[in-house]
Amino acid sequence: PPPNPIGSGWLGKCLSMVCFFTGRHAATPFSRVRTRRAPRCVPTLASLAVLAASVCVLGSFVATALVNPGLPQLRLFGASTVPLQRLNTACRSDMIQIPKDLRKHMRLLIAGVPHKVLSYDPKNIGGKGNWIARCEMTNMATGQSVDMTLKGGETYEEIQTSWRAATFSYFSEGSDTYVFLDSETYEELELSSGTLGEMAQWLTDGAEVEVELYNEQPLTVRLKEDIESEIADVQEFLGGYSHVRQKSGIQVTLTNGMELRTSKAYVQKGDKVLIDRTTFEIKSRL
Repeated sequence: PPPNPIGSGWLGKCLSMVCFFTGRHAATPFSRVRTRRAPRCVPTLASLAVLAASVCVLGSFVATALVNPGLPQLRLFGASTVPLQRLNTACRSDMIQIPKDLRKHMRLLIAGVPHKVLSYDPKNIGGKGNWIARCEMTNMATGQSVDMTLKGGETYEEIQTSWRAATFSYFSEGSDTYVFLDSETYEELELSSGTLGEMAQWLTDGAEVEVELYNEQPLTVRLKEDIESEIADVQEFLGGYSHVRQKSGIQVTLTNGMELRTSKAYVQKGDKVLIDRTTFEIKSRL
């Protein structure tokens, strides 16, 4: 019998198998395939070629669009336009839904401003799936605490920040900013006193810190180690009722002028103590 019209090599065998499983039996006797079966295999091969070319063109277009941020937008498969900025940030951010994906200490981008979730309270306000989440957050651009109510079903972008080692350099009275020196690049990183809040009172010359960055912009800092200090004065503090009941204890004044209340009544004037770097409470006596 005459040879297979598709070919006898490995490529011909592969194409013959494709034609076989798609109902185009190209390996039947040549006298019948030439007039009936073989033409039916041609559209299948053409479709495969068109599909492969389409995938290559689409992949090349998407790759070019992601690399070139100058392209304003990207339209895929006739769907609504997708901002290219969203595609560029997909590798370092995730979209979370309220309230099921909400977690403490998350960093969310709300109205273009980074916020840190301190606490949240999800509630159903009536009806199936009618949820809200009352959140206490920190505006990481200003350092202020804000209360927000987020509606269930809404989505927000969870941002990923980075930390960079630095040292405290000096305080600029003119701009009311604290200046830190990047430990690797020696670049100056500035943060306002309002952004730092209570942290600013614990900074000393040359203190080693870590600066939190988002899009190369500093947001806040944290100390790398607990603080060693000395007690300059001790006063008894008797707890009572105001808005919240306070435990009996003592009030201490440190050599840096900071005043702390603690239940550790055994500490005395002149003692060296270790201060927790996150809560700024006395951990132990040294």
